[in-house]
Amino acid sequence: MLLNWEAEFDKWLGNRAPLIYSLQAVGSSNAKRARILEEWHETGGIMICGYDQYRNLTAPTRVQKAEHRETFQFCLVSPGPLLLVCDEGHILRNAKSGLACALNRIVCQRRIILTGTPLQNNLLEYHCMIDFIRPGLLGSASSFQRDFVRVMENGQCEDSTASEVQLMKQRAHVLHGLLRVCVHRADLKVLEQYLPPKHEYALKVKVSKRFDY
Repeated sequence: MLLNWEAEFDKWLGNRAPLIYSLQAVGSSNAKRARILEEWHETGGIMICGYDQYRNLTAPTRVQKAEHRETFQFCLVSPGPLLLVCDEGHILRNAKSGLACALNRIVCQRRIILTGTPLQNNLLEYHCMIDFIRPGLLGSASSFQRDFVRVMENGQCEDSTASEVQLMKQRAHVLHGLLRVCVHRADLKVLEQYLPPKHEYALKVKVSKRFDY
């Protein structure tokens, strides 16, 4: 995925692309990582970093040398980047995970989550992602569970009453209104012009004789 991001910048921006740095490309040396982070912080541009690598570099107990710890904290955590973009952002669906806690410590002006699967298991995971980019927009996890999750689940059962279904629709409408300020949903139409035509084929395969051993 990291290499794909580098290729995408080159494909869509070409010579207009900003400076691209990659922590993965410098290898496993913390000294080299510290140098490239300092250069990036001074010159600007884009720094590409994997989730696990970020968590390891910003955990004080994982980095031995104090000078390297200071550089990693300064460049990656506080003051950190001006803009944070998290691809495959549904990985942040658990607010108590080590990764989510590490990323939540970043002091930056703006955060963006990109994901093709915002809803995987339940609405509480969705709340976690929204709270990461707009803290407090949906209230606390417990109030969101009470005001939205339970109400919407009650209205989706086979034996739900008409009033429960109506209340579910009202809550969904309210939730949609709240998310309008920070959620941008794009469907297939955005990519249709770039995709090759779709062809469907029906293949008939002759069944072979069955052999019993």
